[in-house]
Amino acid sequence: MTERPRIGIVTDSVASLPKKTAQEKEIGVVAASIIFDDQVYRDGIDIGTDKLLELMAESGNIPTTAAPPIPDYQAIYDKYPDQDVISVHVGSKFSGIYNNAVQAASESGYERITPYDSATVSMGIGYMTLCAQELAGKGASMEQIRQELDDMKGRMTVIAAIDSLSHLEKGGRVKKAELLLGSLMSIKPVLQFSNGEVHVIEKVRTRGKSLKRLAELAESFGQGNIEKLAVLHAGAEEEALSVVENMRSFYQDKIGIFDTGPALAIQAGPKVVGAVIIRKNKYNRHRD
Repeated sequence: MTERPRIGIVTDSVASLPKKTAQEKEIGVVAASIIFDDQVYRDGIDIGTDKLLELMAESGNIPTTAAPPIPDYQAIYDKYPDQDVISVHVGSKFSGIYNNAVQAASESGYERITPYDSATVSMGIGYMTLCAQELAGKGASMEQIRQELDDMKGRMTVIAAIDSLSHLEKGGRVKKAELLLGSLMSIKPVLQFSNGEVHVIEKVRTRGKSLKRLAELAESFGQGNIEKLAVLHAGAEEEALSVVENMRSFYQDKIGIFDTGPALAIQAGPKVVGAVIIRKNKYNRHRD
């Protein structure tokens, strides 16, 4: 029987990490709360992206999200009784999930729990979590894992083409002026999630152009040295596949395709298509 690593890995459902992957790699996932018409759902447990989009289309309402309650973190941490734990979470400026992790660890008296602020969203968190899991399996120390995640954070960019600014406006992520301009001109913006903030980096007039621009920007942010590339979507698989095809002109290795999960679908809106770009570090560039 294989001995468990000294360090266990935990993340949250905003990481867009496939459930099967998390289970196979023994990664604990704390579920964000989805509040819809006074009903509370656990992200990825009680509700998935397809069901969420269906409810939103039927009601016309936009749900809200909330950090999980403290006992939910503690229940996950208790699954690693003989291990230190690094708990990798959505950026603290995007959500209260990281701060609640800090509180959960403190209230439990768990000095062995190390919450980590990814400063990003979706599979940006997911890739950091998988990196931590791989390093832990190789016997890396907590400090070594933190250093590697800090390095990856500096090499990562997350961008997204969205259909409407209304969801981000409701969450306070974009300014009213940008919302009005987008509505008046039917703009399909491309966003960058960076340092806990959302920036509109492109304003195009059609959905097709925004998706094409998404691939072009991924190439630009990759700077010709891409280590990992993934495409994300919420109920827009065909469009995600078209973005992947456009990326083949500059990246021939495997491009992962991931469901954003309900929480990000609420924040960015239905039909969001995004990309995660991780550049190679200096060591990898010299080795190539």
